[in-house]
Amino acid sequence: MLFISRYLGTTRNQAGSAEAFEKIDREYVINAAKAAKSTDSSHQQRLVYLSSGGANASSPFLYPKSKGLTERGLASLGYSDFIAFQPGLLRGAQRSDPRLAETVLGWVTGALSHVTSALEINVADLGRSIVNAGKLGTAGLPKSVGAAQSPAQEGSSAYTTINNAGAIALSKEN
Repeated sequence: MLFISRYLGTTRNQAGSAEAFEKIDREYVINAAKAAKSTDSSHQQRLVYLSSGGANASSPFLYPKSKGLTERGLASLGYSDFIAFQPGLLRGAQRSDPRLAETVLGWVTGALSHVTSALEINVADLGRSIVNAGKLGTAGLPKSVGAAQSPAQEGSSAYTTINNAGAIALSKEN
């Protein structure tokens, strides 16, 4: 199993431009997955990627578009199983540079998380969920996770996505 995190990268402000952000956020991630992939076709490999809720290759906004295009790029690499996690706000993430908008959003999602499991996830729960998905693979995921199939696009294969609520459910599996 190969795990790649969206936090390999940076923010647009830290990168200095949209182009630099995309290079770090997408190109480095895809190149790392490419380099890690075995050339032995008999060796089954599973790729698990920590993307983001709202990832959408057609989005007019930089961040969700980059995540969606990264998912598509990873799906084109030919791994035998590819699972993309699309969580909401990561509760308990330790940042060296606090982000005001993220802090305020955290207050809102924290309050709303008592009503819905779609908005935020504790990083420890997400970690357990990712490990469980890596062990189980797409075929072994429990129905309670509500995993979805992202359809094949030009040049890429179909792959499995797990949203925030599904990641919370999967974190409770043993």
